[in-house]
Amino acid sequence: GSGWENIIYEEDQKRVAEEWQRAVVSQRDFDSTYRIYNRETGKITSIHGRATVIKHSNGAVLGWFGMLKSV
Repeated sequence: GSGWENIIYEEDQKRVAEEWQRAVVSQRDFDSTYRIYNRETGKITSIHGRATVIKHSNGAVLGWFGMLKSV
């Protein structure tokens, strides 16, 4: 869904959006380290994000399975 990119630290947003778009277009896994920003607390956290593309047996993309890990 949309909106998740809003928590990415401003200086990392463009790079991460481009990396995600490349993964989507190429139907390949996403793997990136970036910072997220909590607007309520002002805390910046470095995370490692990964997402694996899930495909139907016919090759069609069904979705993505992802995880975030604090680094």
